[in-house]
Amino acid sequence: MKHLAFLCFIILCLTARAQTVIGTVLDQEGHSLSFTTFSNVRTQIGGYTSESGLFSFDAKDAADTTLITFSHIGYEEVHQTIAQLKDLKEPIIMKAKNYGLQEVVVQPTDAKGMLRDALSHIADNYPAEFTKNHIIFKDYSVVSGEKNHYNYFDFDMYLPSYLAKDSPRIYTVDHKHEVYEQKGAMFHVQIPPTVLLKIMYPEKLFSGERMKENDFSFVSSTAVLDGEEYDVINFRRIPQKKDKSVRGNGYVYINKKDKGIRYIELHVYNEKPERYMLVAKMDTLNVNAKIAFAKVDGKYVLDYIQQSTYASGKLFGSHQNLVYSTTAKVVDRTMHLKMNEIVMRSEVDDIVLNEKPRDIKELVNAPDMK
Repeated sequence: MKHLAFLCFIILCLTARAQTVIGTVLDQEGHSLSFTTFSNVRTQIGGYTSESGLFSFDAKDAADTTLITFSHIGYEEVHQTIAQLKDLKEPIIMKAKNYGLQEVVVQPTDAKGMLRDALSHIADNYPAEFTKNHIIFKDYSVVSGEKNHYNYFDFDMYLPSYLAKDSPRIYTVDHKHEVYEQKGAMFHVQIPPTVLLKIMYPEKLFSGERMKENDFSFVSSTAVLDGEEYDVINFRRIPQKKDKSVRGNGYVYINKKDKGIRYIELHVYNEKPERYMLVAKMDTLNVNAKIAFAKVDGKYVLDYIQQSTYASGKLFGSHQNLVYSTTAKVVDRTMHLKMNEIVMRSEVDDIVLNEKPRDIKELVNAPDMK
């Protein structure tokens, strides 16, 4: 009887394993690519690799033709079907983005100078008047597999010009929103829409203080986007005394012709357990973010901002796995508005601060988190 029970146990394990797709993601040098995002192309549901590059997900309800996408900042995306992943015998290798490297050596000081030059041209490359942006905003968090909060906003935002007297202000008008949260949850990450968009300005991301905290190096001058050439600058954050374990790296894409900044990619991570806010001690903390600008009428305007954070560690004394993500995407815009054409309201912030959220259990369908 014991042997029969053991045999049943083995069969159950093998059956469960057959429904689970497992693999590893490495770079071309054989190093593990931790926190690589993988997702079902159709449902947009997925996860991220572990620190050792390991991925695992349940494929029992997915067709063999279902496509899974693997993505990581600085690397080319990899697409695999469920059938290919089930037969996977070797690690998935992700290639570094091909920037068309030439035999050109530029010193780090020159790279920093190129970025400073681009920052000095922002006023020239950004619209001189207000821009009305129709934005879809999504913000959510998941704690140890349970949805913790979910915010959805459909709203207009009037982004100010650099020449307007009240340029630090952002006026917003809400059209539709959904605000949910898990009742009684001790952990709640929420980024209000206007807070996220206030950090979009490159000169805030690369202030004088932050410039001192980074090393800069030249990557390539042959990246081509929409028929125009871009210089690519790599930056790496130097660990500071106050947070020695926190590191970061990313890329800035600068138009060779007009010095406009098109993309800023950023990856921030910590290398050892670190205590945050007294109640959390994170063993891992990884943040992937991207700010993208579109070129319209010869000016650079916001296209989207996306950030995903993955963390694991003790929160209020118990071990938790944390995921939170925020996306703001401009779906339509109106350029060259004057001050008298601006709606002087900030309804989006008012909703986030004052409205009582609905119980997240009422959120019947899993939302599109991308």
